[in-house]
Amino acid sequence: MFALILKNEVVQIKDIEVPVSASLQWIDINNINPTPQVGWAYDGSVFTSPPEPSAPPTNDEVYDEVIQSQKVLKAFVLCINDGTIIPGANVSGAELKIAIKSKM
Repeated sequence: MFALILKNEVVQIKDIEVPVSASLQWIDINNINPTPQVGWAYDGSVFTSPPEPSAPPTNDEVYDEVIQSQKVLKAFVLCINDGTIIPGANVSGAELKIAIKSKM
């Protein structure tokens, strides 16, 4: 089997080498264990599997993020209602952040 390499990454695995552009390179992977797969990195001599994906957030983490977003939105609405922030006015990001934090 052969791994097709583009920009130091395995982009295809084939049983035979076929003609490809000069920017691509075939590497014989018959004697490599574990066998590289599409997405693996290749540094010119060693294949490396990609890192394991991070675990999805827990329900508690998602809940905390939603609660925080609600607090920020509520503070933003309060700033608009009391005139601290005027829609359409040129307010910098820092000024907006200070105004919202003051309402939280």
